Parts: sequence; structure tokens; C-alpha cells
Amino acid sequence: GIFGMELLLDDPGTRLLQGGLNFGGLIDAGQVGFAGVNVVDNRGGLMVLSLTATGSPSDDANGSLPVRIQILRQVGSETELFAEEVSTLSLSAPVNLTRTVPMGYYVVTVAPEGAGPELVGGPAEGQFFLEMQATNAIFLGGALQGGAVVGGYHAEHPFGGVSGFAGFCISTPHSASVKVLSAPTYGETGAADLRLRLLDAQGQPITAVPTD
Repeated sequence: GIFGMELLLDDPGTRLLQGGLNFGGLIDAGQVGFAGVNVVDNRGGLMVLSLTATGSPSDDANGSLPVRIQILRQVGSETELFAEEVSTLSLSAPVNLTRTVPMGYYVVTVAPEGAGPELVGGPAEGQFFLEMQATNAIFLGGALQGGAVVGGYHAEHPFGGVSGFAGFCISTPHSASVKVLSAPTYGETGAADLRLRLLDAQGQPITAVPTD
């Protein structure tokens, strides 16, 4: 089923995701993988949003997965398609997508391309891994601010991994708030029986929910 996770860096502090955001997991014919981020720089100017994606179909870790990658910009209550690319992902050949964007809130989605409605639900169509960075087009620096919202498809992983993850780096200490969305938030299509783990840079657990 569908799941989402909201990560917020609490005040006080810079509230910057230094180095961008790494995220990924499973995608289904009926559910994209996604991340929503706030692309900002208090010096102003245009930003360069850079994406690097890899992935594979669920039946072959060495195979190729056709996908549609979209960059959506949210302005008020409106969502506009800012960029779109149909490509083929593999774990051995990264796909790069770079766009110059005005500052604002953006959602990046990854969807399996060519998957018919008969494949909605059930086993995932594939897995993906995506690196996202934002830099100022004029000045050095720039970052993703405030946190991120990520999500995708929760199912048994064909290669023994997790349904979804997000990795980030912060340069100053912060308290953070994490909220997981699943059923009943997303209704009948929402995921159930989720487990959340927060790991440090060495991969050691900081906390887990539920604790058992």
C-alpha cells in the first residue's frame, strides 16, 4: 500500500539539509515514489536542482527499469509540471537530470513507465534510488530547507531491502519531528504494519517505532 513520511527539522537552527537528500524504495503501477522539498537560498537567485537516479525491475536486480521522472512545482494551491523525462534506470548506469529552477517547493516523482492498470497493487514493479541536490546558480551554497516529505509503495521487497528510505546530513545539531502516513490516512490503498527506524551515520539505530 501507499505510505508517506514527513521529516521536519525543528527551530532553532539553520534547518538545512546539507548536501541534499537521498531517497528511494519501491514503486508500483499505481503508486509513484516521491519526495517534496523546499529549495531556497536567502541570498536570492535561481537554483540548480540536480537529480541522479538508479534502479532495477523487481524481478532482476541486474535488469533495466523504464521510468518517468517528473519535477513538479507547487505555487499556492496549484501544481505545475516543471520538467519531465522518460528514461531507463539500472543499478550500473546512473541517469542524471539537472534543471535551473526558481526558489520554491518542489516534488520529484518516479513512476514505472508502461505498466498497465492490471499491475496496480500486488508486488512492486521495481526499486529506485535517487540523489537530490540544490545549489545556487550564481553563488556558492544553497540547500534544501526545513526537511522533506518522502513516500512510495510498501510491499515485500524482492531483494530483502526496505520499502522506502531517506538519508540526509545536517551540519548543526537539531531536534527533528518525524510523522509516518499510511492507512487510514490514505484509505483502502494505504499501507499497514509499518516499521520506522532512525539510524546514525554509522548505521546504528537511534530509535525505532514500534520498539518491539
